[in-house]
Amino acid sequence: MSVEERLVELESKLTFYEEGMQSLSDLAYAQQQQIDRLQQRIEQLTERLQDVSAGGIGKIVDEPPPHY
Repeated sequence: MSVEERLVELESKLTFYEEGMQSLSDLAYAQQQQIDRLQQRIEQLTERLQDVSAGGIGKIVDEPPPHY
């Protein structure tokens, strides 16, 4: 294999790896955005739960259903 052929092969492999790295980077970015949205939602739900527990929105009453 000549030096030029080896160089072409290495450049081809490098391009393949660069595309793979970009794909992984895009995936990691999308996952981080999803994690951020989920963390924000957890914070919202935690606040709602605290409000409900404090009686702010409505009390949670542990009563038997009316058919008892």
